[in-house]
Amino acid sequence: MPQRICLNGHVDVPPPFGEPENTPRCDQCGEPVVEACASCDQPLPKAPIGYNEYVPACCKHCGEPHEWTKRKTQAAIDLFVEDICNDEESVGSFATELDHIARNTSRASLASVRMQRLLTKVGSHTAGLIRDIIVASAVIAEQLRNK
Repeated sequence: MPQRICLNGHVDVPPPFGEPENTPRCDQCGEPVVEACASCDQPLPKAPIGYNEYVPACCKHCGEPHEWTKRKTQAAIDLFVEDICNDEESVGSFATELDHIARNTSRASLASVRMQRLLTKVGSHTAGLIRDIIVASAVIAEQLRNK
C-alpha cells in the first residue's frame, strides 16, 4: 500500500492496529490526501524502515516536485518578494537557488551558500520563516540554520 500524503505535506499515518481509514482529506489541514504523483501517477513510496513519516520532495519516477514541495517553494518565494519587492534580479536568483535546494540537486550546496547571501537582504524574521519553509534536505537545512 502506498504512503498517503496531503497536498500540504502532512503524512496520513495509519493506526497501529486495524485497517487504515483511507479518509479523502487530511485531519490536520483538510486538504485532499493523495497516494500517487500528480505528474506520472506512480504510487508514493512507503516510508523507509525506522521512519514513521517520510515526505519526498520530488517523485522518484518522473523527478517532478510534489505539490507540497511546490507550495512550500512558492510560500518561500512569496515571503522573499514581500520583503524585497523591487529587486527582480534577487527574486529570480532566489527562485533558482530554492529550486536546487528543494530538488537536492548536485548544486544544492552551492545554492545554500548563495541562499545565505540572499537571505541577508531580508529581515531576520522573514529569513527565519524562509529557512523553516525550505527544509527540503536535512543537510542543507542544517547548513542554513548554522549560518
